[in-house]
Amino acid sequence: MTQEFTIPEGMKLNASGSYVPISNIKAKDLLQDEMVQELHDEMQQVLKVIEQFHAKCESRLDGMRELLDQEHGVRVGGPGGNVSFRTFDGELSVGIRVNERQEFGPELEQAKKLIDECLLKWADGSNPHLVTVVNQVFAVNKAGKLDMDRIRGLKNYEIEDETWQRAMAAIEDAVRSVGSKRNIRFMRRDPVSKKPVGISLDFSRM
Repeated sequence: MTQEFTIPEGMKLNASGSYVPISNIKAKDLLQDEMVQELHDEMQQVLKVIEQFHAKCESRLDGMRELLDQEHGVRVGGPGGNVSFRTFDGELSVGIRVNERQEFGPELEQAKKLIDECLLKWADGSNPHLVTVVNQVFAVNKAGKLDMDRIRGLKNYEIEDETWQRAMAAIEDAVRSVGSKRNIRFMRRDPVSKKPVGISLDFSRM
């Protein structure tokens, strides 16, 4: 159980964990402290509203899908659970996009060994660009993870080599499905291009 501490009256806790008299804190630091605290408190309230709205969206969308399923006797939507609903004029739409989450299994290590075997075998006559591409593909990103799309993209190289083909097969065998995630997408038709444009609730995209 986490023990809660009460900050003494007239004091504030600093970044080092020490109590500091408010009278000794600069006015600009107090203003910054107050602003950040208020924004974080309001952000928590907004998050609660978004969570409630997300639950409402899923309930309404699933309810509409079940209603249409019963009416037509068939499952509405595309493969994997994707479905989209539109206003009568086609200007607005709300849909569910199901993204499958995948990762690589231990077979990927065997695939890399086979690819390295190919590069060594082709050392004298191989395309140096391909060597660079392979090394970049198997480099981890900033999050310390391998890029699945780039690794699977190696299959686009038409290389008639038995070892290379075995490596490509090992890459496919290494792919593991680890679940799926449902995303709700809001779309509005652009008045100029007439193409659907996504409406994001992500602050980082605003």
